[in-house]
Amino acid sequence: MFFADGFKVYDYILTFEDERRLVWSSRFTFMKAIFFVNRYLVFVGTVGMLYGESMHLSYRSDAFEIHHA
Repeated sequence: MFFADGFKVYDYILTFEDERRLVWSSRFTFMKAIFFVNRYLVFVGTVGMLYGESMHLSYRSDAFEIHHA
């Protein structure tokens, strides 16, 4: 999971300059909106997933401590 997220970030870093130059400077269209949703919604999902995983790990850690206390 984290390995794949690292690849996503690596891809964004490599292509960000081209995206800024070619996409951001063009006029806003429906296809441009689709591009941005497709490109950046992944990060929203990743943050949500990481938050959920951290809550799950926190809960399991608390349960473990209470059980063995």
